[in-house]
Amino acid sequence: SSHLVSSLQQLLRARSLPRFQIAMEQQQQQYHHHDHYDCHAHGSVPVEIDLDAVPVPLSRDRLLGLQHELQEALSEGEFQDRLCECERTLGRGTMEFRRQHQQLVLEVQSEILPKYGFEASLDGVAHMLADVKAFQGDSEVAANIEAINALIWRPRESRPEDASRREHHGQAHGLDWLHRWGHQRHMGGWAHPEHAGPTKTSDLGSVGVEIDLDAVEVPLVKDRLLGLQGELRERLSAPDFQARLRECEGTRDDSSMEFRNKHRQFVLGVLRALV
Repeated sequence: SSHLVSSLQQLLRARSLPRFQIAMEQQQQQYHHHDHYDCHAHGSVPVEIDLDAVPVPLSRDRLLGLQHELQEALSEGEFQDRLCECERTLGRGTMEFRRQHQQLVLEVQSEILPKYGFEASLDGVAHMLADVKAFQGDSEVAANIEAINALIWRPRESRPEDASRREHHGQAHGLDWLHRWGHQRHMGGWAHPEHAGPTKTSDLGSVGVEIDLDAVEVPLVKDRLLGLQGELRERLSAPDFQARLRECEGTRDDSSMEFRNKHRQFVLGVLRALV
């Protein structure tokens, strides 16, 4: 057991090492150990641990590593071009734009999140954001969040040719919540966007302003409700989602707490994508 504890401690210290690589190394150590250890002679059997089930805390160093990888991937020219093309062809604020934009960003996140113990899914993104809240008072983490959000939502501002074009025409940068947040933090009156008050009309008086559509309250009229119901029905009936539900039901007792939690996570992942 002391050998097992030592191995787990080594794993926890390897903060940014991908989990599949950790699992391979642990498995090799177990095989090597079994060559010199007679389990039957000691009255025990080998214990195999699912390393993916061992929670690894999101330390500050691991979070900074995650943010660094996200910034590198999101700033690649090809990805930025795809974001611009998505906005140009679908129109910012439309349901189809939001869906395609989310899918583009999730492609990048899905390549990186599993390295840090999160699922390659919208559910994994939600868990990652929940863990990041523990570091919301960290200035370096906050600056990285600002940079990542800019790469995702303001791709044109990260392109030098577009920036110079705006300066030539005398256009100001968009005064969305991200820029107000950065300005307030610089002036010493920083507050997280979630706790900020409503946008004043005077804040939107300069050229080139882009309004954060998520902050605009839109009534849930009948047509929008029918559209929401239609999209929910479409996503919930997708073959891959139905297969995941059947697998969950087939491998767990449908009256158990584990089944109910897993089933709820699956459905909540779909709801988060729309609501």
